[in-house]
Amino acid sequence: RINSFTSSFKQMIETCCACDLQTLPSTGRPCFVIATDCRAVQCNNVLDIVQGQNLKDTPIHILDLSGCKTHKTGVARYAIHENEPGYLTYDHDGPASFSLTLPDDCETLYDVCKSTRGHFFDADLLKQAVDTIAGKVDVDSSFHDDIYFSLKKRTVRPNGLQWYTIFSLSDCCPLSQSWGNIPAPKYIQQRRELTLKHPSKDPVKFLSYNLFPVRVKSLLVMRILDGFRARKYGSNSQDPDKVSIIFTLNLEMGTVIHYELQFKSSRYHNAMVGSANIKISLAGEPSFVQMVHNRYELVKNRYKSNQFAPAKKSILSVKDRTCLQICNFLYWISHEDVLESNICPLDWKDDGSELLKHLHDLTSSHIYRHFRLETFEVVYILESDVDSEDMSAERKLISLISAWSSKTILHGKLFLRQLANAGTHTGGDLTNYCLVEIDRTDIARMFTVNVHFFEQIDTLYRLAIVNSLKETISSNGGTFVIAPRPFSKFIFRRNQFLSSTSAYGTRNLHQYDSWELLNDPELLPLIVKRRSQFDHFCPIVVSST
Repeated sequence: RINSFTSSFKQMIETCCACDLQTLPSTGRPCFVIATDCRAVQCNNVLDIVQGQNLKDTPIHILDLSGCKTHKTGVARYAIHENEPGYLTYDHDGPASFSLTLPDDCETLYDVCKSTRGHFFDADLLKQAVDTIAGKVDVDSSFHDDIYFSLKKRTVRPNGLQWYTIFSLSDCCPLSQSWGNIPAPKYIQQRRELTLKHPSKDPVKFLSYNLFPVRVKSLLVMRILDGFRARKYGSNSQDPDKVSIIFTLNLEMGTVIHYELQFKSSRYHNAMVGSANIKISLAGEPSFVQMVHNRYELVKNRYKSNQFAPAKKSILSVKDRTCLQICNFLYWISHEDVLESNICPLDWKDDGSELLKHLHDLTSSHIYRHFRLETFEVVYILESDVDSEDMSAERKLISLISAWSSKTILHGKLFLRQLANAGTHTGGDLTNYCLVEIDRTDIARMFTVNVHFFEQIDTLYRLAIVNSLKETISSNGGTFVIAPRPFSKFIFRRNQFLSSTSAYGTRNLHQYDSWELLNDPELLPLIVKRRSQFDHFCPIVVSST
């Protein structure tokens, strides 16, 4: 449960990530379902959510519990309280049930749902979804057009709300375009009819660039993570090695970002690697698109010159703030694409100095977006409880991983291991590698080892590499024990995004009980044997004192 005084939608999502995604298993597909009245939920635009969040294919569903008649439609047609000036205290485009201090944010939340492939349920649609069972859909129902939900022959019969949340499909699935499309609420449709009157006919091109070498699968996955959706896919010539894909990202007020990818596979390598031409355009209201186009050149020059601090602080309007955020987002997309090409080696013939330079500058966000993660935890076993041994354990672990790796990127922190080409396992000849990162946990003598694989989609080979590293660590005289599962995050629920002193942040949970054992020499070995052999505990310190 999120505290009621949390008004920032971005902070709500960060809290959900900190509390849930860290403790959920890697199997399955997580989703967020937020019940709200859509009032005073601070969410400036879609880019606040899709950019910089760890929402890896995580849809956001909104349950609007306030009722359809409480939202603005663009036409003032409801009565105001008779004995008070409604234009000062109440929104005259509503039934005067919400004050002006509680603005209506339903349209922005609807755009966020669409960008994350989630669904927006108003009160009427929510009641209809709960009462409608799969395979028993009326002809006049809002869900009748969903052929998969209306299919009568089925084993599981969820209701509409369960179907569109729990059973929703990923955008990587071929059926996702025809699965679970429900109409927008009527009050949002009426708003769109009033505001979207003069969109630009043709998108205005902002930038174009070429990438080589690049792996097309990485570009596709990154665009899906950014909220883009494929609108056109196919070949623009008779050449089977060429493909063209157009992605779109719908923003507020009819503004749409177009991302066009033209890819040609290399004849000397795997078909998934080659050269790409990228074109990014913007469509929407002409004056606003021109405003973004003029501002983009200034933002690009500011990034190149590293001059981010303004001379003086000024209060920006909503339009100026949105324009600036779109410019930053467009530049960020191009920067991520170029980075993907820079960390994609074709071979290991040279010394790899350029690659190591780019890997050295990677941030945690870059690693999350460009690599696949496998993680495990290591426990260092001591004969006595000596705190100074903690640093010695870390040095020993670093030495073992350094000997297993091919190169050191950050001393004591980040290592690189060259892997066999993908042709040995998947029929191609792509060069592969993995990064090994060491993190200290909140528990003494316990370390988290993160293995980040670059474009290694073969699960068996990936697990074989991780097992090889585990054997190297555990074979060092029995001083290191591999934990059966990463359980430090179950003991400490850490908030990686929010400050621990904030009122809305999640607290660190560390619950434990302690007992004093009798002075019996046979009791301690018995407890150690029972906990280690039957309960699968890892002994960290065994002492008779």
